[in-house]
Amino acid sequence: MERSSVQICLSAIIGAGLISPAFSAAAADNAKTAIQASYDAHCAAMKAGDIGAVAKLLSVDYMSVDPTGKSQNRDVAIANVKAMFAQANFTSCATKITALDKAGDGYVVTAELALSGTTKDLKAAPIRVLSKEKDTWKLFGGNWVASARVVTENTVSINGNVVSHKGGSSQP
Repeated sequence: MERSSVQICLSAIIGAGLISPAFSAAAADNAKTAIQASYDAHCAAMKAGDIGAVAKLLSVDYMSVDPTGKSQNRDVAIANVKAMFAQANFTSCATKITALDKAGDGYVVTAELALSGTTKDLKAAPIRVLSKEKDTWKLFGGNWVASARVVTENTVSINGNVVSHKGGSSQP
């Protein structure tokens, strides 16, 4: 992995004794805890069907890219979440941070999202969404907000049957 100029500068600063590695680790731990709280707030909003709360977690310049390479801005992302709310009631949501890397004035977080509930049609079928993502989080106005998301894999299952799978190792 190639080191960024920020990583090289930080290594030089730590090496010169101007900042301790313990402080850097503590800052990363604090950021991870705060970002996990933002993921937890996202899950609470998804379970409540609260589009306003979801929107508060996205920066005004938010951009996302799906596993096929299609990008969308904040407004389109919010419209897509509204469409999800129209199709399903979500009763369970969890996001697990699997990696956290300092990037400029924020962090790039590798995370796994598991969302489940039932469809809103007459069948009320079980639905499950599994997503692997790389999210960029920045501190804005004292709150951690997502400024970018790259979804590397997304799987949707209804009644235990995969109805959509994009990205991951099974894709070309």
